[in-house]
Amino acid sequence: MDMTNSEDILTGLMRWVEIDTPTGATETIGTLIDLIAADLEPLGAALERVPGRDGMGDHLIARFAGANGPGVLITSHIDTVCPPGAVTIRRDGDRQYGPGIADMKGGGYLAFSAVRNLLASGAPLPGPVTLIYNSDEEIGSPTSHALIQAEAKKHGAALIPEPARGDEVITFRKGRAKYTLDIFGTEAHAGSAFANGRSAISELARVIVRLDALTDLSAGTTVNVGRIRGGSEPNVVAGHAACDVDVRFAKDEARRRHRRHAPRHDLEGSRDADRGVGRDRKARSCAHQGDAVDVRNGPRLQRRSRLRSGRDQLRRRQRRQFHLGRRRAHPRRVGCDRQ
Repeated sequence: MDMTNSEDILTGLMRWVEIDTPTGATETIGTLIDLIAADLEPLGAALERVPGRDGMGDHLIARFAGANGPGVLITSHIDTVCPPGAVTIRRDGDRQYGPGIADMKGGGYLAFSAVRNLLASGAPLPGPVTLIYNSDEEIGSPTSHALIQAEAKKHGAALIPEPARGDEVITFRKGRAKYTLDIFGTEAHAGSAFANGRSAISELARVIVRLDALTDLSAGTTVNVGRIRGGSEPNVVAGHAACDVDVRFAKDEARRRHRRHAPRHDLEGSRDADRGVGRDRKARSCAHQGDAVDVRNGPRLQRRSRLRSGRDQLRRRQRRQFHLGRRRAHPRRVGCDRQ
């Protein structure tokens, strides 16, 4: 097989694509890991297979020794967003379709091909080269993040051969933080017992205004409250409300600053006009992930874990896919060119 010929590369790639590997499909992911390991072993790679956990598949690390240079890490994911059977494998002229062929088995296979060609040339590697194939990227890499981070610290550069926009090379992406804020109040009848209630929705509305104020477009920082929920009935003062917050930042300092300066104010003071309550106890609202504010009978700050396992995240994504319907097929130009 000529690893510089587009048709030969496509033939090799389709062996990977034909194994359907949606996130969490541990059996087929294991089959693909076996195949990738078999492709890498003749190249002399030191292979390490990391067992999956929390309902996720295995991950594969392939290390190639080199000279004393800084080294390069190339990380690719083999899981896809396509439910089993959702994408038909077909060819239309110079375009090939299949589950994950672009995102991102194509990039992962090209990384393998590039290393194979380098080794076949006989030129010594100036530094170590490490390939990682992880199986849970589509839901945020909950079980592979730590191993990728550990390997990255050992190398001078990291490459992610995932499709970008057009023919661009992306050298920078914003950081992202996700938070869930829970607020607990006191339910009461909105007519006969309104004064006895404490509306978690009203408090959440005040907090959202504070969160919006943290956006700084000039610094590349955005804070978006993308989903809110709360209450039980229109005639009941809401006893619970929550929101999910997405933060994007261009510098790590912005992330640290937002954690330090999350919205904080006196929950009692915000209700004095409604209930005439005293200020003998105070609480602070926080936008940090997992924080919960209880405003019943004197507010207090509670910690509620909202970290979800990989399996929980997979179930949520599958439910979204059920409502969104079949995913669009990912086209891929045979010569690995993108339009």
